Amino acid sequence: AEERGELAVKDAKLRIRDLEDALQRAKQDMARQVREYQELMNVKLALDIEIATYRKLLEGEESRIASGGNTATIHIQESSSSSGGGGGGFGYGGGSGYGG
Repeated sequence: AEERGELAVKDAKLRIRDLEDALQRAKQDMARQVREYQELMNVKLALDIEIATYRKLLEGEESRIASGGNTATIHIQESSSSSGGGGGGFGYGGGSGYGG
């Protein structure tokens, strides 16, 4: 009977050690998942901010177009300093590319 009791205690100690190891692995896995979740939330926040910025830009552009705002005019001048001469320039005037 005493031998069976010792065997039961030994088995119980092994079971406790196995459960403690499993608990430690579960804690480590949970900590890893929390870190990954925090990283994902940081990415989501950055994307939400970027989306809000673009939305604000689009709304501003839409209101500018709706109010008959000025169209953009771009002037580009190109020059060359090489001895061959031939420096030329061109200008471009046009709208913003939006139809209205």
